Amino acid sequence: MLPGMKQMIYTIFHTIKSIFTKKLVNKLVFLFSATIILTVTSLTFVSYKVIEKESVKNIIDTDRNNLILINKNIESYFKEINLVSLPQLKYDNIINALMGVTDEITAQAYLEDYIRSLFYSRTDFESVCLFLIEQNCYLYISRGDGMDIKVRRIYKEGISEESWYLETINSKNNVYIQPLFISKNGTYNVNQDKCYFAYHRAIRNIIDKKVYAVLTFFCNYGSLNEIIKNTSLTDGEQLLFMGADGSIFYTNNINNYYYFNQRAFKDKLAMSNTGMYDCEIEGSQYLAIFDTSDSLKFKLVKLIPYKKIYHAAQINRLQSISIGGLILIFSVILVVLFTNAIISPVKKLTKEMRSFSEGKFNLEAKVEGNDEIAELTIQFN
Repeated sequence: MLPGMKQMIYTIFHTIKSIFTKKLVNKLVFLFSATIILTVTSLTFVSYKVIEKESVKNIIDTDRNNLILINKNIESYFKEINLVSLPQLKYDNIINALMGVTDEITAQAYLEDYIRSLFYSRTDFESVCLFLIEQNCYLYISRGDGMDIKVRRIYKEGISEESWYLETINSKNNVYIQPLFISKNGTYNVNQDKCYFAYHRAIRNIIDKKVYAVLTFFCNYGSLNEIIKNTSLTDGEQLLFMGADGSIFYTNNINNYYYFNQRAFKDKLAMSNTGMYDCEIEGSQYLAIFDTSDSLKFKLVKLIPYKKIYHAAQINRLQSISIGGLILIFSVILVVLFTNAIISPVKKLTKEMRSFSEGKFNLEAKVEGNDEIAELTIQFN
């Protein structure tokens, strides 16, 4: 350290020391102010930490409960789709039409009427398709056809080799839910831009267990938007809807699709049915909260930026510091006034004593109050 800087530090130190040791008023102001500052600062810090902890806990608990509720709604929604896909009372007529028991014209009319009734039963069905395995063709009706909405027949080879078809007929419950968020179903001639999944059901004959057709619902985002409408996604929050096999059905941030599709990310989610963990995406820290549905094992994941989690705590901290600062300023002013009230009689008595030492004997100091200083003033007089 340079000699000049040492001298400057030495001078400042002794100046400060002389200020707080030369006069009693300075000592009292320093003592009282230090006590108040220490007390208010400690209380402010403790209250901030408590509020911060409660704020973070409240955000996490709220989001976790929200995910559980949404997952239950998703489960209920797919149960509704499942019920609609079951032939139920129309089973015999449908099987007869598929097996060719009835004449071709009657069978065609019945299947078209069946598809049409399914299509108009729900607004979230963007298209309804029925693949007839024996005929190598499919019937479909779609909202994308504009004003001319009608059941159409398309002949197409190779459908029985499609992956979604094999998944459906090999499924234990005759159902395969195909995500359409990124990759679309290229089999059917329907507009899938508004769809995020396709629900496939194999229609089997109860007697010989043979699959005669596959019924498919292409479902639009209307249902999903209704389910997640109460989930506020603000300040960089991200929502992810995944299937039991890790396939992505929906995310509000497609830019992170590659990260969500990584094995490391999916493995963390597979460790438990519900929980949370820290993750980093493109340099930003997130808290991932996830929940798994009961029967279908869908996973719903919400990623919350840590800056958002601590935002409320930061606001509370600023408020605590502001209030603490105001209390400090007010307290210091009171300390100064109170100290001056104590020291003022001492200053007056000191002035009289100095005059006495200079040879002025016709003096009488004014007595104020009845404390020790007043008693000392009386003795001086």
